[in-house]
Amino acid sequence: MKKKLFIIGLLLVAMLLKVQGQVPQKFSYQAVIRNADGTVMASQSVDIKISLRKTSLSGDVVYSETFSAVSTNAQGVISLYIGGGTVLSGVFASIPWSENIFIQVDVKKTTESTYLTIGATQILSVPYALYAGSVSQVTSQPNASADDPIFVVKNKDGKIVFAVYQTGVKIYVEDNPAKGAKGGFAVGGLSNQAKGAFARDILFVNPDSTRINFNDNITKGAKGGFAVGGLSNQSKSATNNDFFKVTQDSSYFSTTVFASANITSTGTISSGAGTASDPVQDIDGNIYQTVQIGTQVWMKENLRTTHYSYGKSIYPYDTTYNSTTNVDTIKNYGRLYSYFAVTDTSNVCPNGWHVPSPPDWDSLLVFVGGPYWKRDSIITGLRLMDKNYWSVPNKANNASGFSGRAAGQAMPSTQWIFSGFGTNANWWGRFGTVLKLDSGGGVVVGSGNPSNAFSVRCVKGKGMPAK
Repeated sequence: MKKKLFIIGLLLVAMLLKVQGQVPQKFSYQAVIRNADGTVMASQSVDIKISLRKTSLSGDVVYSETFSAVSTNAQGVISLYIGGGTVLSGVFASIPWSENIFIQVDVKKTTESTYLTIGATQILSVPYALYAGSVSQVTSQPNASADDPIFVVKNKDGKIVFAVYQTGVKIYVEDNPAKGAKGGFAVGGLSNQAKGAFARDILFVNPDSTRINFNDNITKGAKGGFAVGGLSNQSKSATNNDFFKVTQDSSYFSTTVFASANITSTGTISSGAGTASDPVQDIDGNIYQTVQIGTQVWMKENLRTTHYSYGKSIYPYDTTYNSTTNVDTIKNYGRLYSYFAVTDTSNVCPNGWHVPSPPDWDSLLVFVGGPYWKRDSIITGLRLMDKNYWSVPNKANNASGFSGRAAGQAMPSTQWIFSGFGTNANWWGRFGTVLKLDSGGGVVVGSGNPSNAFSVRCVKGKGMPAK
């Protein structure tokens, strides 16, 4: 036996077996068995032992099995399903296909007792379904260059349609508008994927246009959609700054949008910018400029009244920076009010206006910064900041027209203690909420000490005072 048999023409054929509902746990294997003189062993019965080793030809055996009484055909060919034999060791589903796997073949005639190792070779082409079923990620080789792809998908012509590189992803679409309907790149919903169903793509890119549709079942989880983000800050605790994100209800861009052709919209395009609205006057006769931001109308100046809307004095629950009586300081930065002033049922805002509630803050921030404003809140903050009235140089653009001004805050003692003037802004809201804005553009809705004094911005509409 030792001198009579050897295998040539070793061939692995990745045939994806149809195993309903799970990854196939076997693949097809064929080999030609010949005698030592080179003639085929036609119509013979042999036993086969298969050993799969990892890392090298002499590496640890991760799986082994035997096949008994396998018949060769007239050409000496045997056909097996590796994974379908009698298992000697290992679990087929646990084979680490992401590592280098080598196959060792041992053969003997069924009438003999000793196997002969015919040879071993590396499996260079792993059946995709097996590989995908055993790994949760694809990792690049440590010595790969920037131009070496980690993962590539090619079409039948050998052209790359999708490639993952060390620093990014590229998608190539058919650039000839005359081609078929399947050309282009699309992000669609998980539902309605049947051939006869109408597929409504949320994002679709083809040679003649880029189309974005909205409002298609927005009840799913936050991880739905399609996003392009930076390589840094990928830990679970880090803020994920997506440059581009497509969800069922919106497409979010955190960078400049450039178009070399026309932009057409069948709906309303909102820039997050406010538009001037009619001024409002408080009970003291102070007149405030206002701005419409989305569906809301806001004062674009800090409140500076000394009386509630029904005439009662606010003192001692209000103050001004360093107790100044300078008209310009009060005009530009307004007065500071403790939470006790904000919660008084007499209403610190003019009639028909109210202290913002949490939904008011949310509407403002979403309109100015988009539904994911928290992921890059600085962009939103800079859009809320006035270009003036900050002592620290900043990149404020006041795109919203909100005109936030850094009046700081005051803390009670034997007399008011002031801090943050020119470097941060704080506005009281209902239920102890405070909209906080710093000179770098950082913005957050938090809470504040009720005894401290902050600025107040009123929003139009009837509303009960904060509680």
